[in-house]
Amino acid sequence: NEDGPGRGVVDWYDYRGVRYGLRYAGDTRGWSYLGWFRSALSSWSIRSVGVVGLLLAVMWLPWMVLLYPANIAADTVAQLVWARGYTVWDPSSRQDIPWAHMSDQHPWFDTVVYGWFDRLGVLAGNEAYGLYALALSQTLLCAGSVALLLCYVGGRLHVSWKWCTLGVAWYAMIPIFGRLPMSVVKDSTFIPFFLVWLTLFMEYVRRLRARERLGIWLPGGLVILAIYCGLTKKTGIYVATLGMVIVMVALNKRLVSLLCAVLSLVLFVGITDVAFSALRVAPSGKQEELAIPLQQTANLLLLHESDISAADRSTIDRVFSCNTPQVRSIYSSEIGDPIKDHCFNRDATNSDIARFLVVWMKQGLIHPRTYIDATAWLRDPFTMGAIYDEGFYVHWGWSEKGGLDILPQYKVGQRSQPQRYGATLY
Repeated sequence: NEDGPGRGVVDWYDYRGVRYGLRYAGDTRGWSYLGWFRSALSSWSIRSVGVVGLLLAVMWLPWMVLLYPANIAADTVAQLVWARGYTVWDPSSRQDIPWAHMSDQHPWFDTVVYGWFDRLGVLAGNEAYGLYALALSQTLLCAGSVALLLCYVGGRLHVSWKWCTLGVAWYAMIPIFGRLPMSVVKDSTFIPFFLVWLTLFMEYVRRLRARERLGIWLPGGLVILAIYCGLTKKTGIYVATLGMVIVMVALNKRLVSLLCAVLSLVLFVGITDVAFSALRVAPSGKQEELAIPLQQTANLLLLHESDISAADRSTIDRVFSCNTPQVRSIYSSEIGDPIKDHCFNRDATNSDIARFLVVWMKQGLIHPRTYIDATAWLRDPFTMGAIYDEGFYVHWGWSEKGGLDILPQYKVGQRSQPQRYGATLY
């Protein structure tokens, strides 16, 4: 009875118009000190998102300070060099592309954004100011998008505010979440757009299942965000399109879902074609989208070559230009670039690649552990494994191509003074 003393009641929920209290044995007073989280994480509102986002930003503040002025690896160094007008090259083959202004091996949209912030810093009198502003912007957007997701789960899907509070603690206190957005790299730029798309996607599915009105803004927002996901990280458009296709098959409103998938893909391709022409962007190779399958198949060849049938091996050899001894000499579980750059057959046709992917999936079901071990760098940042993180430094990479002109006051791989403290704390 809600009107009673409610002794021991730690949560309430509604079921068919009747309100029930949940009682648990033991002392529940500990949760009572978190009443602030209950109000913030039980509603999906601008105020709640702002409050939770601000809390995450405060918890991430040490990394915002200790990563100054920038954390830039080779991929982003290449993008900054191109944005400055240096000779463009193919990062995979290392061949110069004199006619191009940038390469889409790394998303052209990110290259434009990074170059704009870089120029902003130069105009302000210190290049570091612009790149630091870029890193701060990414981090604050990440905090806001995580807050949006958590408030949605609690306020709209009615997941217990306690689980959402644990979610806030997870994102706030595990260092990887506050540290990586401060790295200027396509993955960090992509995250906010994807998390907002994911939130709208869940709301879209919820409304379809509840047969509620969709309106215009929800499908429109999904299309726009899917395009931005693809522009900031190319695999994003595949995830967004496939998600809508699955919904189209599984739920009603199939025409709307189909339109969202088709519009997202068509507009993305159209914008990309216009940008390639106007900005003189060199297209990337097919190996970029196959990095993970190629890496995992390489480990499969090293450990289970005798278990692979002749037909499957023939299919693999149409895509691999390296034999097994060559794979063994360049393979590394710490990075996928050597296999991707040196062992992909650039003459492989689309049908060769399609058949290869079928074999890759089949072998993954047979040897899942082999595939997991091949991509340790995807897991270790969250488990503090051997390949935990690229670490703290200002920049490294492409010194011979102009990389030394990016933040030249710092040597390649050098840490700033804040980063020295940050590395120890991390």
